[in-house]
Amino acid sequence: MSTIPLTKLEFISQLESKLMVLPENERQSALDYYENFISNAEDESATIAGLGAPGEVAADILASYVKRESQAAPVPNSPHHASGTSHASHSTMEAMPIHPTKERSRNWWLIIILGIFAAPILIGLVAGLGGGLIGIIAALFSVVFAFAVSGVTFVATGAASLVLSVFILFQDAGFGLLSAGIGLILIGCGILLVKLTISIAKWVIVGIKSIVRRLQNGRIKTA
Repeated sequence: MSTIPLTKLEFISQLESKLMVLPENERQSALDYYENFISNAEDESATIAGLGAPGEVAADILASYVKRESQAAPVPNSPHHASGTSHASHSTMEAMPIHPTKERSRNWWLIIILGIFAAPILIGLVAGLGGGLIGIIAALFSVVFAFAVSGVTFVATGAASLVLSVFILFQDAGFGLLSAGIGLILIGCGILLVKLTISIAKWVIVGIKSIVRRLQNGRIKTA
């Protein structure tokens, strides 16, 4: 049984109802984008059909919002922190896909986060191999720092995803459950990283104390 295609007005109206959890400026930017996208198309009906159901489009927009908010949270006293909602509104238009039907990779941002926080570990290890004792100590502390930052970031990102999944659940149950699952996984990974950080930090401190004792004993025997 074929479904009756939606008109532009119906599509925008349904999309708006499913984006009510977003701030007003974010929601309006998204609606303006898709309204212009449909209006500029040669065949509005075919374009609307290609976008998919309003619920699917809304889920993509909400996922993009979660990604942006978790990765680009402003640091207190920074220029972006002072800009407030104007920065968020500007980034919404930049995040809109040029081809909405081909730009729905919802989980790539997890890989990006892992890549960003893996870089300090690799840099620290390379510096340790080439810098002797001081380089090794610096590398170990960089590993501890990287794991600590990664753990906190995972927990914060997972918590944000879990909170937003509650709102998404009323719009799209499937994606809401997916977002909640991802949030729980991130929180679990973050807790494990924090525990691992504590263990590594204790090991580093014990190792440094052992090296210092050996150096001191060597000096005493030489004297």
